[in-house]
Amino acid sequence: MKKGLKLTKFFTIGAVALLSTVFLCSQGTASGKAKIERREIRDSAMVVSNGEYLSSVLKTDFKFNVFGVAWQGRETVGISLRYHDSSGWSKWQQIEDYLERDGWYYSTDPIVANKGTELQYKVDSSANLKNIKLIYLGESSGSNFKKRNIFDFLFSKAQAADSLEIIPRSEWGADEDWRFSGSDKEIWPASYQRPEKFVIHHTAGSTGGDNPAAAVRGVYYWHSTVLGWGDIGYNYLIDQNGNIYEGRYGGDGVIGAHVYRTKICARFRFGGEQYEADFNKGTIGIAVLGNYEDGLTLNSKVKNALADLIAVKGKEFGIEPKGEGYMIDNTYPHIVGHKDLDCTACPGTNLYQKLGTIRDLAQKKYDVLNGIADPIIKATYVQQSKQSLAIDTGKEKQFWVEFKNEGNVTWHNYGINQPYVIAKNPPSVLKGSDWEAESIVAYLDSPNVAPGEIGRFTFNLKAPIDLLETSESFSLAFDNKIQKKSEFQVTVKITNLPFAAKLKNRSINLAMFLNDTQLVTFEFRNEGINSWKKGEVRLNIYDLDDQISRFYDKSWNDQYGQLDFEETEVKTNKIATFTLKLKAPRELGIFKNIYRLIGKNEIIQEENHSVTRIDSPYQAKLVSQNIPLAVLNYWKIPVTVKFENTGIGTWDQNLILNVYDLGKKTSRFKDSSWENTQGQFSLKEKAVKSGDIGTFQLILKAPEGKGVYLHILELKIKGSDLVVQNGEASLITRVDS
Repeated sequence: MKKGLKLTKFFTIGAVALLSTVFLCSQGTASGKAKIERREIRDSAMVVSNGEYLSSVLKTDFKFNVFGVAWQGRETVGISLRYHDSSGWSKWQQIEDYLERDGWYYSTDPIVANKGTELQYKVDSSANLKNIKLIYLGESSGSNFKKRNIFDFLFSKAQAADSLEIIPRSEWGADEDWRFSGSDKEIWPASYQRPEKFVIHHTAGSTGGDNPAAAVRGVYYWHSTVLGWGDIGYNYLIDQNGNIYEGRYGGDGVIGAHVYRTKICARFRFGGEQYEADFNKGTIGIAVLGNYEDGLTLNSKVKNALADLIAVKGKEFGIEPKGEGYMIDNTYPHIVGHKDLDCTACPGTNLYQKLGTIRDLAQKKYDVLNGIADPIIKATYVQQSKQSLAIDTGKEKQFWVEFKNEGNVTWHNYGINQPYVIAKNPPSVLKGSDWEAESIVAYLDSPNVAPGEIGRFTFNLKAPIDLLETSESFSLAFDNKIQKKSEFQVTVKITNLPFAAKLKNRSINLAMFLNDTQLVTFEFRNEGINSWKKGEVRLNIYDLDDQISRFYDKSWNDQYGQLDFEETEVKTNKIATFTLKLKAPRELGIFKNIYRLIGKNEIIQEENHSVTRIDSPYQAKLVSQNIPLAVLNYWKIPVTVKFENTGIGTWDQNLILNVYDLGKKTSRFKDSSWENTQGQFSLKEKAVKSGDIGTFQLILKAPEGKGVYLHILELKIKGSDLVVQNGEASLITRVDS
């Protein structure tokens, strides 16, 4: 902990011994950052029961993940809290540490909950309280930081390997603005020292449930903003899935704020005030989410994450996990609990008693990392039961895949060295009931596969209810690493759908002229088990975002089509034929049409679309022109411009050439011979067929002022808004005096 805060009682149940819980107002942040919301419940109604004041159950306005208590009156009171969240009612937790601020006593340690909805407190009957308030924090539903779970990035947890995967601050939603004061000055600049030991903590309260990142953000908010430190005190945090979260900003070696022995603590337990000590320097603080003093036991994911993190960082800094050494005032193991250095119950009995196991496991991983019998993990794909299979909607079928062990260690389906099949892009739509998790599909069928042997992985694939067909990729993973060249693919065709359709054929021209009409035909096969009656299944046509199609034709039944098929009835595996008109828009471009069958029941289908290019029947190519690059002012220049007719129609006297300046302003070279300000020069020829050359003749008069001027030449159809494609050119002339 940081130095300088007064400790009111000696022992705490939480990992952080010195916290000042003054909640700030709701903090809205920029897009992509968490928005912390705060509420207070004031309660003065109490019921005496067994010598205690017991509050009523207090409902909250929103689901919370952090809360605390504050009161006015006597300093020393016995207050206990409990909360109701997704796991039910918690056990009572007595408030042991508190700090005075602005006339209120605040509980020191925030209690972490998992989507809490109700609160309750009890107070010793001897307490003389004037006011009491419960303060709870949640996050706004508008927060749009990425929520990450254990499988978002293929087992995003620490691993004992050269690359340790840690969830960075940016991914768990750390608002870096909290590290700075109003003047944009960093509140707690990073300082560094080589680590010598690992200090294990727990956070107390809930594990964070299905959103442990929110609990991490809550601890970060408490440390950085409520306490005013400007950052989180721990170097790393670990959730119950074994995900490791980057803590204190600054990277390896940065000094945190997680264990400070005060003078009061030193006098009470360690023999005198002279043993006050700052153990933040030279240690790596690792906090595990949860309360290991209250029934929570150490699971394998957390245990392995701790061991992996310690092994990798131990290798990096030369800290042998099972070693020991002198630090400040005594000789300590290299892996210690918070309680070994301070006056606290942290990291809780159930975690503290496992530190020996963690030391052993971390040492094994440390030895491997230091070159003792480095294992070679290598697998080669052999075969799979099927490349594709049909499965009834909502049903499952068994599937297997085989790999050959090409490494030098035996694979197991237990303990260490466990290979497993993973889905490459979780969550998978093919997740079967026997999958180990959202991403972990299956472990080995047999307990051991020696080098050179073949191991089989068997698992179920479940057909989704909203697709016709899907293909997914899987790979073999080992110690959270995907094996190279182990990827395989499975295609599943979903059968026995009530209503489903698949486009089998269509006749459509993918290029049209402006304002033209074409007759198109679509053929859909009934892939469902129910017959279609005419009028019950219709074809709609949409633009992007289900807007009205640009190809709408007045022959349609409504603006979206609502077109019937030609047949009276279409049975399973039979074809429904739709014939309709598409009218091209009056603008050039490339446009998308989306075709969708609709009915009283949802029709499962793929997205069917067409992309059509709209051209003009009038197209041209500039062949030649003799506009000079430089002239003297007031010169009159006879000009001849020639275009090739590259369209499909014949040009006549309605085709004109206009000449503009920038922004279609009157040309600076306008001559008195021009018909109007734009020129409107007619073809010299009476008719120009496709492939022939059309000629325009005009006079340009140079302006008085010197400079560089632009000519914009544009072909137009007199009396029409039709565009002449490629009928525009830009040229430059310099005028000298």
